[in-house]
Amino acid sequence: MNRTEQKERLSDVLDMIKDLKEELANKISDVDVAFKKIDDLGDTLYNIVQVDEWDDEELKKNVIKAILEESYMMETRDLLYDFKSDLDSYMSEISENRQEKLEERYAELEEVIEKFEIGEDDDSIESVIERVEEAEDVIKQMKK
Repeated sequence: MNRTEQKERLSDVLDMIKDLKEELANKISDVDVAFKKIDDLGDTLYNIVQVDEWDDEELKKNVIKAILEESYMMETRDLLYDFKSDLDSYMSEISENRQEKLEERYAELEEVIEKFEIGEDDDSIESVIERVEEAEDVIKQMKK
């Protein structure tokens, strides 16, 4: 996988990230409406039967998780993981000097891949978009 191929693959990842960010941004207002309804339902349940077991925060996290599972989030992670696997294979075929240069260029690749994991702490679309943008910035630096 020469440098041109690496740049092309990273460009594909960046295109998918752009689509992911747009997709998530379009969900923000729907999520806000859903969260308001969850809060209202919790209030209503409490007023009717004094329910103490209603966990609206857990339900909200499940909503976010479901949205992320249906988005380009996992596809982007898989694309990056495939890139890393191919890069690892390529590195076994090149000189030690070239390996060191590639290891330096892609030193943060594993952390970037982790940013596309769906976590239990994801509690807003905005925080996920912020995390994706951080990964995007690092990928742009790798592509230079």
